[in-house]
Amino acid sequence: MKKESFKTWCFRLFMNWYPMYMGTGGKILRISGDWQEVKVRLRRSLWTYNYVGTIFGGSYFSASDPFYMLMLLHNLGKGFVVWDKSASIRFKKPGKTTLYADFLITPAILAEIQ
Repeated sequence: MKKESFKTWCFRLFMNWYPMYMGTGGKILRISGDWQEVKVRLRRSLWTYNYVGTIFGGSYFSASDPFYMLMLLHNLGKGFVVWDKSASIRFKKPGKTTLYADFLITPAILAEIQ
């Protein structure tokens, strides 16, 4: 992963303490200085497990929801309006341990969007 800048470091600290994101159970581990890579962790805890003892699917979703929008906002610039229109998650198996998510936007993806 590329190096984290001071601005992305500050943003990461703010988001990890922001009550709305804290409530998801997720933690942002790293944001690259160019906003093209983000790494997130979701632990199974008292706040994130469901009736059968695995990580609640809503926790997966809410802990991962904001990142592609934020990454696109920072990479496309002020000439673009970015909105989430839809999202989906395909669950492969129950989350019984800590989960990690890596979000990546390549220059090719940015060129296709522009």
